[in-house]
Amino acid sequence: MDYRAARDDRGTGADVWVSAIIGLVFLMLGWNFAKYLGAALTGRTYQTNVTWTAGPKAGQAVAYPDLEGNPMLTDSAMFLFGLALVLEAVVLAVANGNARFKRPLVGVALAIAVAATAYNLYVAARLFSGGLLPLQSLLAVAFGGYIAANQWRMFQDLGSGRGSASAGALGR
Repeated sequence: MDYRAARDDRGTGADVWVSAIIGLVFLMLGWNFAKYLGAALTGRTYQTNVTWTAGPKAGQAVAYPDLEGNPMLTDSAMFLFGLALVLEAVVLAVANGNARFKRPLVGVALAIAVAATAYNLYVAARLFSGGLLPLQSLLAVAFGGYIAANQWRMFQDLGSGRGSASAGALGR
């Protein structure tokens, strides 16, 4: 007997909001990376408001990738994971409807969730090797694995015609 069809969808609305809110928090944590990316794509210089104090570059602005402690790595990891969570919220909202594009959307969200989780794992390893404790990236790896597992199950369910988006990112 297939019990997946009898899942309770009442929590999905809350799952959408939780994913969206936490996703927005992670986007804000990585907002410096978004500003850097915007500046780089438009040909502008991103100002870090930090200058070199010694060496051949003394007095010059420090580039974002050169800042001590690798904030670019952390910021980019937080921003990417925030995007994955916001997309998760969209997927959960759309997957319960009658949209035809549910399965491709879940597939894209799954790919982004896996990429964000893998990237956060990479960032955590890099920061660990530098003697730092990357708590945010470790949380992103834990939640990202959970999100990816739920999206994989949803992707399979939609392919078999049993599609329901009852299991959310952080709700169950």
